[in-house]
Amino acid sequence: MKRRRKRQNINKKNSRKKVLKPIRPLPDTMRRSVRIYPEFSPEEQDAILSTMALYEEAFDDFSSYCVFHRTTSRKKLQADVYPYFRTVHPEFPSALLQSVRDQAAEGIKSFNENNPERKYMVSPKLKGSTMRYTLRAVSLRGNLLTLSTVGKRIRKLIEIPRFFLERYPKEDGWKFNSALVGIDFRDRIYITLVYTNKAPALMELPRDPEELEKVTKGHDRGAYNPLSDSDGKIYGSKHISDVKRRYAYDRKTCQEKGTRSAKRRLKALSGREKRFVRDASHCMSAEAISDESVRVHVLENLSGMERQRERGAKGKKTRKLISRWSYSQLEFDMRYKAQAKGKRVEFVDPGYTSQECSCCGTIDRNARDKGEYRCRNCGLRMQADVNASKVIRKRWIMNYTHPLAADSGSKDGQAAVSQPGRPGESQAHPEMDGVPLVNGSRSGAVPVEQRPRPSLSG
Repeated sequence: MKRRRKRQNINKKNSRKKVLKPIRPLPDTMRRSVRIYPEFSPEEQDAILSTMALYEEAFDDFSSYCVFHRTTSRKKLQADVYPYFRTVHPEFPSALLQSVRDQAAEGIKSFNENNPERKYMVSPKLKGSTMRYTLRAVSLRGNLLTLSTVGKRIRKLIEIPRFFLERYPKEDGWKFNSALVGIDFRDRIYITLVYTNKAPALMELPRDPEELEKVTKGHDRGAYNPLSDSDGKIYGSKHISDVKRRYAYDRKTCQEKGTRSAKRRLKALSGREKRFVRDASHCMSAEAISDESVRVHVLENLSGMERQRERGAKGKKTRKLISRWSYSQLEFDMRYKAQAKGKRVEFVDPGYTSQECSCCGTIDRNARDKGEYRCRNCGLRMQADVNASKVIRKRWIMNYTHPLAADSGSKDGQAAVSQPGRPGESQAHPEMDGVPLVNGSRSGAVPVEQRPRPSLSG
């Protein structure tokens, strides 16, 4: 019994280690999409619904084969499952069958990467009955769209929004690449047109640290302040957190009641918060990337936040804040907006960014007092998120200008992740490392009465 408890404690201790996943580089091809709702006749609707039913059946067959044989090889799927399904359902288009084969393999592979301890244990389900159409199954000539379905191809005249054509014209290299066909929550058939274009070349960066600092901006993401930068600007407002809190309260109230009217209210609330957060994220990311003098935007690698929320190491209030924190959406919006302008979005280790002083480099866990950072070593007083943004920028510049960091960087120009020192070590003044510490700071620091607050970003 004691050995079992000891093993459980060891496993629990190992699971609490912060694990940072490497950030995947964006592909060289940019993608933009627009959703339209064509008017289909009853016969065309029946053909699309029949195709969706066979598409879901084929997806289940491919995913079940992957789980049972523990493989995501497309060659094996093509050799074993593809001929069988073509024999049973010869009316199903072969181009769609190849698309569902690739989609099932990608779903299993993505689940295995995100859940390494549960590989091939869950068979994914098709989300929203969405069918993926490649150029072999769909074509667009002018305003004439043709789709492959069970039976015959559907030809439909569509109207693409003018704003989309003006923003992504053909003259700039945007081409129609693929389409998604599905049904929304109102039981309407929609078509998402996907256009692609080659990403522009990245801007060159100076090697001089002073010149590099002028074209680099650090950003700190937080649950209270959604986004802050090293220039002292705080994006977003208290209105965003208030709206999220109101939606959470309404959802909790309706779930506790469980009446018919409460369920109708929950259905009406579905998607509203998500659309609001997405709009706020787009506005903040567009404003942050709009500075033409900046070539590099540095963020924290927050890939371990989801694991931190699942293990429940912090309090209930903190877990609620993390669950409502849309840091990944903001990161995605900033990355693809920066890519379109030839800018870079780099990442650093988030360890101690909220506890480190941006001026002297002292790490003090008690230096934060609500929204203010007070360094007891050099006397710096600054907004806490702005100080963390400066620390983030400082770390990346140090990695990029260092010759070893430049050699060990990734292919897309991402510098190596910085490794912060232990709490209490001065990163900027190593000659002071021998000075004794008092409550996490140097003995020469001025003591300040503070109330420590848990940090969400570091």
